Amino acid sequence: MRRRRFLTLSGLALCAASCGSADGSAGRRAGRVSIMAAGAGGAFDVAQVVAATLRDERLAAATMAGLGTPASVFADIRKTTTRFADGAAAHGGPERRFLVAGLADLAAAQIDGPAMTTTSVTPLARLVGDAEALVVPSTSKFTAFEDFAAAVKARPAAVPVAGGPVGSADHVLFGMIGRCVGADVRLLDYAGFAANLERSLLEGRAAAAIGPLTAWRAGLARGDLRPLAVSSAARVDGIDAPTMLECGVRVDYYDWRGIVGPPGMSEDDRNAAVDLVDAMAASPYWARACASRGWRRIHLGGDDFRRWMTAEDARIRRSLRELGLLHRPEARCGGICTGRD
Repeated sequence: MRRRRFLTLSGLALCAASCGSADGSAGRRAGRVSIMAAGAGGAFDVAQVVAATLRDERLAAATMAGLGTPASVFADIRKTTTRFADGAAAHGGPERRFLVAGLADLAAAQIDGPAMTTTSVTPLARLVGDAEALVVPSTSKFTAFEDFAAAVKARPAAVPVAGGPVGSADHVLFGMIGRCVGADVRLLDYAGFAANLERSLLEGRAAAAIGPLTAWRAGLARGDLRPLAVSSAARVDGIDAPTMLECGVRVDYYDWRGIVGPPGMSEDDRNAAVDLVDAMAASPYWARACASRGWRRIHLGGDDFRRWMTAEDARIRRSLRELGLLHRPEARCGGICTGRD
């Protein structure tokens, strides 16, 4: 694997050409870069911060290029070309477009088409992520994850679970949980909400809910909610709940966002883009922005991200198929589950 000069950086971020400092002594800025987002919400927020970081750190003349559905954005980004060669990389040269997208966008593209794969786009870096949590009202009969798992396994259609829209990161995770606890995933009762998820749970419209941990902190602090498990590999400070791994569900799961480029980028262009991501990730502006928003930096760049995205694509597709959202035969667990009595 090619050794990049920014390999030791631990942040996350976006594209990449030669780094530039305020006085230009560290190299030339990457020219014009447009950051697109696949829909409103988390991806759009991350895209805004990515663009702001590139400008503030004088790495590129970055702008937001709008948003759309994953299908429309992917179709548009396929029409773009990138060029980080010496002449084109100069400020005022051809504009490069990159897309900030995440797990939910990957799932939506698989459902609605065209799918986002490592050949339809050029993976550059995974950026940030939110651990998910399974929560119930504090008055719930489910006092531990094992209680919930037993109920879902016995009567999957009798345990309504709320989360984000159908096909979202929350829904995908519920499918994985159901499969791993031995439930008939096709019978799982899932209600998707675009907003007011906590209110829906507390009003009794669901027995439990799944969502980003950041969405539950206020309710947990008030004592209105009880966490049953978190989806990260390690326990979360300040949250009195085991990991799903500890409960026998083999998932290390984040609602993540990353950045990709158009398909067919040359090796030199791709390497330059990855270097720009690393430079942004190392910047003080990016670190402050992530900390202030509660984003966990889970940087993975270059070839490592490409391989990880291939595996993630298969994991998401398997869950969507089992949930009946791809209208294909049910797939096997494929190693993400452990047996339960």
